[in-house]
Amino acid sequence: MDELRILDTSCIRMEGSYKDLSKSLKFLRWWQCTLKSLPIIDFDVMNIVVIDLTESIIEEFLGPSVTNTWFFCLLHSQEKNYSQTFSQLKVLILKNCKNLKSTLDLG
Repeated sequence: MDELRILDTSCIRMEGSYKDLSKSLKFLRWWQCTLKSLPIIDFDVMNIVVIDLTESIIEEFLGPSVTNTWFFCLLHSQEKNYSQTFSQLKVLILKNCKNLKSTLDLG
């Protein structure tokens, strides 16, 4: 999966290590993600341009700055805590995120 650029894992429960996902990944759609947090250590999110976590139950989105992301969607998600910098962000969708405690740093 070295050249994988688009990954749609919507409504799929994935387990194990994510370290083999492509460093070229640009588009991540993971609707109804069942993880409590994205595995930032195994998961290289630095180059992803589009992140769509609609209806996810993620409680934390922590880790390094996501410098290339310009679209971030958390529609109807359960996220609570964030510690991120999105310096290139152009579109942010937070509709119906009832548990949101902190906002994202837009750099």
